[in-house]
Amino acid sequence: MVSSGDRKIWAFGDEAQAKLAEGIRKGVSVVSSTLGVAGKNILIERKFKTPHPVDDGYTAINSLILDDELENLGVTSLVDVANKQSEYAGDGTSTSIILTGAIYEEGKGRSASGFTIGKTPIQIKNNILEGKNKVIELLKKSAIECKTKEQIKSVALAAYADEQMAETVSDLVFNVGENGIVLVEEGWGRETEVELLTGMRFAGKLAHGLFANTAEESLDAEDLPILVTDFDFVKMDELLGIFSKTVQNLNNRGLVVIGNKFDDIASKQAIYSNAKNAQNGIDFKIYFVKTPSFTPSQFEDFAIYLGAKYFSKERKDSILNCELSDLGTAQHFKITKSGEGVILGGGGKKEDVDARIIEVRKKWEDEKVKQIKNVLQQRIASLASAIGIIKVASPTEGETENIRLKVKNAVRSAQAAVSEGMVKGGGVALMEVAEQLDKDEILKEAIKAPYNIIRQNAGGTVDTEGIFDSLKVIRTALEQACSQAWMLINTSTLIAFRSERPMEDAAKIVVDSISKKGKSE
Repeated sequence: MVSSGDRKIWAFGDEAQAKLAEGIRKGVSVVSSTLGVAGKNILIERKFKTPHPVDDGYTAINSLILDDELENLGVTSLVDVANKQSEYAGDGTSTSIILTGAIYEEGKGRSASGFTIGKTPIQIKNNILEGKNKVIELLKKSAIECKTKEQIKSVALAAYADEQMAETVSDLVFNVGENGIVLVEEGWGRETEVELLTGMRFAGKLAHGLFANTAEESLDAEDLPILVTDFDFVKMDELLGIFSKTVQNLNNRGLVVIGNKFDDIASKQAIYSNAKNAQNGIDFKIYFVKTPSFTPSQFEDFAIYLGAKYFSKERKDSILNCELSDLGTAQHFKITKSGEGVILGGGGKKEDVDARIIEVRKKWEDEKVKQIKNVLQQRIASLASAIGIIKVASPTEGETENIRLKVKNAVRSAQAAVSEGMVKGGGVALMEVAEQLDKDEILKEAIKAPYNIIRQNAGGTVDTEGIFDSLKVIRTALEQACSQAWMLINTSTLIAFRSERPMEDAAKIVVDSISKKGKSE
């Protein structure tokens, strides 16, 4: 039964499951069309911009909005899976969505059947979770190391079927090493460019969303002075001195402050100052970046790499005495919405950075506690890691963005394979594992879905010889899918807000034809 109020609409029991199932089916149908070497593009409308052609599950499912609010809950459940998969592995979002749909359908059908195993909700849950552990164990046994350029290329090729780009990705991933970073950016002109730079990565977040300066809600700054401290800022009072000195220096267009914590008052004062400067035609902004997980030693690492003085609470340093010469610099400073920080071209002297690496490595060699050794190893990697940059370019904006997303997926998949190993690609690894499962296991048929869809999209057989997938990508995709599918199977009520959005203004993919096709098959 579907009911509604002034602002909400809801459904119970079989009707709720029917709405949920239809939304999931539509979402999976859209994403399935992109899977594999023969996957097709999806053209997404963008307001005031050219249409966006994509063939990755993450962008597709995040752009899909259904007219039926209750069915749309099925889509948003898949959005959650894709977002977590992207966060954990960086690739495999289509696979995670397809597996979620397949496990949900198998489990839902099993709950209404006469099978001995998987009859009650708790039995279904145990069946799925125990099956997941078994599948992962079998995948790990079948995995091989991914260390050579040729092996890395085979994984990149599975993610993006372009020989030349797979070669480029494998070269960079191999050269930056397991601890390095490869960035994929939009380039200029008509040809893709490749760079290999030294850099540092760290965990940090913007103190407030309004410090972001890109459409992706990240901070992207170049050649700005940087203040490094572990202070907690309640107000901007302590920063007024260095703020004034920085503004007066006509070469400076802003100031980045790295701190332990920034209260809302301090952030809002900085945001107001930025707005006032913009109103007065002054091209100067202050940005607050918080790094609460940093230890004093990590702050010191940071300062050495940037060529800055570290203002320490422990030493009772005073920021009121900060001079321009105490600030560090970086050619490129970036903080993403998800909390990933990258610095290119730090202003610290090479001999100082090298000496710091030697100092930390000595501590690592002497340390006996495994957890502390791991932290020290991460600090060494952060100080010494290289960064590769692929600047994607093509004749049109739409094609450039499409290629950029593909290359980004290839890079992440290749790096994931280096860290955990690789398994047979094209859905073969899961297909072979499925043959080893008992007939009563829900995952036995469900995990065959990627293999079947890849071949369906290709119109027949697919040559997967020499093609490999990252174990980490497949493993995490299965983990996300099992977790979400079980929750959806055990759902009996749906509650949604009535939609007040004008659908013509939303990023929307028309799925009516897919829906009709699915029902007729």
